[in-house]
Parts: sequence; structure tokens; C-alpha cells
Amino acid sequence: MAPNFTILIKNSIHYPKFQFSKGNIENRKDGYLKHCTFDEVSNLYCPIFKLGFIVEQAGENFTELAHTVRGEPREWAASSPPRSWLL
Repeated sequence: MAPNFTILIKNSIHYPKFQFSKGNIENRKDGYLKHCTFDEVSNLYCPIFKLGFIVEQAGENFTELAHTVRGEPREWAASSPPRSWLL
């Protein structure tokens, strides 16, 4: 269930010296943002991402990551977490 939660990523940049502004969300009136989810092929410019997709693109396993976030005890031989857990 949680991997299907969605996140809207909104960003913008403004250079007043050059009178230039740009954002990642288009000003559309057709309700596009209410129905889109990012897809590398069909919705490349949709700023809404599934949480599971973000975790997958980071090279992590959602189930393992969820256990870590929930605070369930983890054991490892070293005194710090594995390097793969560090962002």
C-alpha cells in the first residue's frame, strides 16, 4: 500500500538579473495534475511520483527501508549501518 503513496515535487528557479523564471509545473486548466503520475515513457513531465518508484530508483528495497524507518531493530556486525543505506 505505502509504495503507491504519491509525492508532488514542485520546484522553481528565478534569476531576476536576467528576468528569467522557470518551474516544473505547467499552468494548465485541463486537470492534468489531478490524474497524472510520473512515467518514464508516457508522463515524463508529471511532477507526481509514487513513493515506491522513488525508492526503486535509489536502488533500495521498499520493504527493508520501511522496516528501518519504522524503527524496528536491525543488527549488523559493524558499528555503523551498511554503506548502501547512506544517501
